[in-house]
Parts: sequence; C-alpha cells; structure tokens
Amino acid sequence: QAELLQLAQDLATTTTTGSGSDPEPARIPLTGVHNLIYSTAPGGSSGKIFQIGTITIAGQVQQTFVDDVTFINSVQLGPLRLSLRAEREVRNDTDIQVIFRETTVSLLGKVLLTKPLENNQGSGVWRYLHASVIDDDDDENGGRKKLIRVMTTPSLFVLEHTLSE
Repeated sequence: QAELLQLAQDLATTTTTGSGSDPEPARIPLTGVHNLIYSTAPGGSSGKIFQIGTITIAGQVQQTFVDDVTFINSVQLGPLRLSLRAEREVRNDTDIQVIFRETTVSLLGKVLLTKPLENNQGSGVWRYLHASVIDDDDDENGGRKKLIRVMTTPSLFVLEHTLSE
C-alpha cells in the first residue's frame, strides 16, 4: 500500500511534465459509470459494508454521473444498494469541491430509505493526481479505451471508465 501511495504522489508531481495525464484533470467532462478499482479508504467509500472478526464484507463501488454537477457514489452487494448523491464544483485544474446531499438504501431495486445529509457530512475537496485515457489491451472485447482517474479525498481512489467506441 505504501508503494502505491508513493506511485500516486509521483504521478501528481509529473502531471504537467509528461506523465500522460491531462493537464486539467478536474475539468474533464465525466459521463456514465466509473468503477472503483483501488482505494485506501477504510470504510464504505471503498465498498466495505461491515466486518465480522477478520472477514470484511464488501460490495462493488461505482460512481455514476447524472450530469455535469450531480453524481452518485454507490456500493452494491447482491440485492442491497447504498447510494450517496453528491454535487461537484470545479475549483481549479486539479481540485473539485464535493458536497454530499443525500443517502439512499435500496433492496432489489426498491428504495427503502432516502435521507438528506446535514452539515455537509463527508463533503470536501478532492484532488486529482492523474487522469488519462489508456488502451486496455487485456479487454476481452478487443481492446477498448479507458479513462483512468487517480485522486485523493484525502484517501487514495483509482477509478476506471470504459469509453464508448
């Protein structure tokens, strides 16, 4: 984990000097579903729903962009889905302000609970360390392009989004 954190910091320092990153990663238009592929977050943001002894129960984490401002972070574990609706505002080329607005619990696609979040719980500034499009040569469908985003919230997050042909 320490090695990955160091690599992420190295990406941040080389963003403008040839790492292949977009020089304005916070300004990249985002659409569709982005899958979490790595996180150092200790809790639900990384998919960890609960722990029994040394066994951690985790779901699949996705970030779905509704429009230029609104997105939904969700954790799916079987029929259970926990979602946070958030809004983002670009502050500069590398930083976005994120404000979480509400949380929703769904079971089998049916909403059980929606609750507004008060006092900007969990909100803050997210900093992009890297964002670039890569060719996924390992893709079973003949190699597709993917947007890879690396950011700190302050936890480290790496997300991928398969781009449409």
